[in-house]
Amino acid sequence: MVRFVNSGTECMGVIRLARAFTDKERIIKFEGCYHGHADPFLVKVGSGVATLGLPDSPGVPKGATYETLTAPFNDISAVEYLFETNKGEIAAMILEPVVGNSGFIAPKPEFLNAIRKITKEIVGAYGGRREIMEMVAPAGPMYQAGTLSGNPLAMTAGIHTLKRLQEPGSYIYLNKITGELVQGIIDTGEKGRACDVQGMLEEGVYLAPPKFEAGSTGLVHSPEHIQKTIAAAEGLQPIYCGNGNSCIYSL
Repeated sequence: MVRFVNSGTECMGVIRLARAFTDKERIIKFEGCYHGHADPFLVKVGSGVATLGLPDSPGVPKGATYETLTAPFNDISAVEYLFETNKGEIAAMILEPVVGNSGFIAPKPEFLNAIRKITKEIVGAYGGRREIMEMVAPAGPMYQAGTLSGNPLAMTAGIHTLKRLQEPGSYIYLNKITGELVQGIIDTGEKGRACDVQGMLEEGVYLAPPKFEAGSTGLVHSPEHIQKTIAAAEGLQPIYCGNGNSCIYSL
């Protein structure tokens, strides 16, 4: 059984479901992983191997993140420690298989398999997917709703996107143009100039302002788009750059 919602933040209703199904409250998330702007997931890690969460944004009360445990990504021993020291208290663990908003950190080869082994041992006896999902309203007692959840326009767009990605050569093409773009930007930076990337907008190219935000290429981007973006970076005027947060510069 599947329930479609509008965003990753709304999708975090799955944590409410896990807590309702297991009758437990604590969850585990990983440093650097982003799961929407709901209060329980805006957690900054304290010192030590693993700690109770502390709010990472003004306006988030400490109580909202008190039951959120954190562990470093790719550190299976930290995960084992959390399960060992919180026996019978963990409702769910959530993670990004690849950490997207921190520079695309890939998992170690054994990390995800080890996570799967732990979760099978801990929660595997709770039953099948249908048994869990039937707790969600209107069939079950756990409330979850979204004004536009499952709307036909979004679902149709999603289906056609998946079909397009399944066409032969899609990912080969994406890897090719992404590699060309990345190398072009690197070559520009190695010329030894510091340039404000916001100047890219004047050239018709928008880059996400935060330095931790990921850029994306798509099948609609042509080789000409890639070359235009590289040319725009090369044409930026050198400026004085104080902290490098929004600059293309030589290392």
